[in-house]
Amino acid sequence: MAPLKKTNTVPTIAAFVLFIAMAAYLGINLWKGTRDALVTSPAVKTTVTETAEITGIAVRSETVIASDRAYVFVTAQDGEQLSADSVIAAAMDSEAALERAGRRRELENEISHIETILSGITSADDLTKRDSAIRTAMLSLSACTATGNLSQLDSACVALTSLIFSDSASVSETDLEALKLELRSLENSAYTDFEELLAPQSGLFTTIVDGHEALTPDMLSNLTTTDIKRFMSEPGSIPQGAIGKLITSFRWYFAGVMDDEDAAKLTEGKTVTVSLGRYYGEKVSMRVEHISTSSGGERAVVLSSLNALAETLAMREAAAEIISSEYTGLRVPTKALHVDESGNTFVYVIAANQIAVKSVKTLYQAGDYYLVEIETSADALREGDKIIVSSKTVYEGMIVE
Repeated sequence: MAPLKKTNTVPTIAAFVLFIAMAAYLGINLWKGTRDALVTSPAVKTTVTETAEITGIAVRSETVIASDRAYVFVTAQDGEQLSADSVIAAAMDSEAALERAGRRRELENEISHIETILSGITSADDLTKRDSAIRTAMLSLSACTATGNLSQLDSACVALTSLIFSDSASVSETDLEALKLELRSLENSAYTDFEELLAPQSGLFTTIVDGHEALTPDMLSNLTTTDIKRFMSEPGSIPQGAIGKLITSFRWYFAGVMDDEDAAKLTEGKTVTVSLGRYYGEKVSMRVEHISTSSGGERAVVLSSLNALAETLAMREAAAEIISSEYTGLRVPTKALHVDESGNTFVYVIAANQIAVKSVKTLYQAGDYYLVEIETSADALREGDKIIVSSKTVYEGMIVE
């Protein structure tokens, strides 16, 4: 009898069964993983602004105030609206006259604050006014220090000191009368080395003089890009003895150069919204006064406004942005937007562990996302909703674990 042949049938079958089981296990888990891999993105409220840049120069009706005296003591405040014949400054030829002017200003401040002290603080309204006066005095002192305005530094110090250390027990009517007597004596004394500089007409006063004050709104008619570039390239010439200027018209202008394509979207006489960047934090409404013909792919554009005059006194040459359009909506990734057979757009969202469909209307597309309308209906897409960006399998009503 032939000997029995040894085989490995049982181990082979066992290994095969184990392999099938492992493959099935891995396959099922891989299928479940791809099926359940939902990538989501929140619906975020977003504002997109389309702008066109304009680079140019501010133009105002400006009158320079100057004096040939050796010393000038400016009494008007920056940004103060003055009437005609208001005192702007005291001009002097000697240090003695400068000291008298400083003393006169001190006396006026001391008299004003002592009168306030003696009148007493009798109500919450008085306290509010006093707090407001202290804040104003602190801002004035800070401004004098920052700009090096020594002519007003002493009076600012006196004003703040008088407000902070106001004590009715430390002053009397006798003190007040003594100060008034000294002030009247200074006012009634005749000095040939002293004169007051008066506002020639009403206007907004500022000590900022940059040498471009000769540029006036009358020069903006039929302006070309060459004209604007010349205005901006010419160095300013500050008149000798200039101490400040009056802006005599509330309407101011911004003459600038724009790309031909952007300028072509504007219409003369229409209003546009402008951002002045670091010079003013708010948007400014401006009227389009003039658009030149195209020259070298550019056009000259003149804008004007009745807003933000005092806030933009420090601005001369600047790069601004004209806001051509602005969209506010919910941000939806482009991959998340679907279109049905009727051409309606929608997204899938996760709501209460289920897939829901939300109809949307697109407002704007930018790169990899859309802005869709913010609607108020009960079934509308809302800020914070989890939008499904991608998934192997997704349908309305599907349960999400």
